[in-house]
Amino acid sequence: MAPVLSFSNSSLGYIKWFEQFTVQWSGLQQALPSNVHLLTLEAWRGSSILLRLENFYEKEENPKPAVVQLKNVFKPFAIASAVELTLGANQKLADSKRLNWGNNQESLVSSGPIHDDMTITLKPMQIKTFQVTLSATA
Repeated sequence: MAPVLSFSNSSLGYIKWFEQFTVQWSGLQQALPSNVHLLTLEAWRGSSILLRLENFYEKEENPKPAVVQLKNVFKPFAIASAVELTLGANQKLADSKRLNWGNNQESLVSSGPIHDDMTITLKPMQIKTFQVTLSATA
């Protein structure tokens, strides 16, 4: 979604304008880790939201996994529940059956659980997709 640009005539100077009006807003309550990118945030089925997060560092750049607590990431709403989906968001990850190709490489698809406090772990170069249910914050 592209940003919305708006313009108006004003006799206020630059500094006065910034003091008097809100010129920047973020829907994030806290910053995501520096190596995590919010790939997708869109309306999904019913009252749920599709959320994709990506750890964009390679293993050589930062071998440590990124940890994100989903519960309090956003300002205007909280995440009440989350279910991890496959990357294409066409089925629950727990229900998917992966083919075993016989190599001994570590799979990026293997997923850790979503903990009770909504904490998830992203390995380097891993993308996770979630169907989340929202609740309003007070």
